[in-house]
Amino acid sequence: MRQKKFGLVLVKAVSSITNYVVLAVLLLCLVLGCYALLDSSMVYEETSTQEYAVYRPDADNALTFEDLKAINDETIGWINVYGTNVDYPIVQGEDNDKYIDHTAKNTYSSAGAIFLDYRNKPDLTDFNSIIYGHHMAEHAMFGDLDQFQDRTFFDEHEYGSLYLDRRQGQKEYGITFFAFVETEGNNSELFTPGLEGTEARQAYLDYIQDHAMYWRDATVTPEDQIVLLYTCTENLTNGRHVLVAKLTDEVRPDAFAKNEDSRFHVDAYSLWKQFTKVPIIFWSLGLLTVLLVIRYFYERHLRKKTQQNRKLEESA
Repeated sequence: MRQKKFGLVLVKAVSSITNYVVLAVLLLCLVLGCYALLDSSMVYEETSTQEYAVYRPDADNALTFEDLKAINDETIGWINVYGTNVDYPIVQGEDNDKYIDHTAKNTYSSAGAIFLDYRNKPDLTDFNSIIYGHHMAEHAMFGDLDQFQDRTFFDEHEYGSLYLDRRQGQKEYGITFFAFVETEGNNSELFTPGLEGTEARQAYLDYIQDHAMYWRDATVTPEDQIVLLYTCTENLTNGRHVLVAKLTDEVRPDAFAKNEDSRFHVDAYSLWKQFTKVPIIFWSLGLLTVLLVIRYFYERHLRKKTQQNRKLEESA
């Protein structure tokens, strides 16, 4: 009888220990998952347009932009693609590696920064200048460029602006987008900046038109300055999306401009979309953890009730 009782106690003890171990593992996984989500959220937050809004150059006062240059003297300008979240400072390093994982504030981040090819002149007087940015979720960095795959979006979003700091003459250019190209990252015909010679430049424009997914007639000549906004895409192996624009002296108003309150307004639908982006494994771990916690307290309640019943039986 004692052996049987001892066996039951041992089984209960092992079962209880197993439950605690499983619960501990699930809690650890849940904590690690939450940390991963928080880390991703912080990356997106530090690269959001709201994070840099305070430094945005103003037509009447460029002091805020000067503050950003004081933080990072490799800041050379600001780009705004109207009707998208592309509204960021531009930096230029001594190579094309630094700003892949450093922000415009010169801090480490996997989101990187929007940066000009180191081979280009910082005043954008080259015929063709290349500006790079990561393709990120949450519309961060150049994450909105893939929207130009939609013909209607391309047709409705034709303009932007590009501001250069005082060292480059403190000039603001208008941007007229005239082509959207899907290609590969090793395309040397497209990704060679600073082309010289009228024939080479015309051949370059012809190449863009021949390979463009979309093209609009913007009367571009070899004497113009053009910029290529370059980002990754999952559509192709080593794929790239390139939005091509002509620089103009006319800066058109932003027809999509919103006030800051509405621009960063978060409604119930937006919150729901954020919840749906959480991987299913984290929801599963959370549910299992809750069920184990409920089971633990339920079994504790049953043991307590059993003990009370025994005491009542013994006293009777």
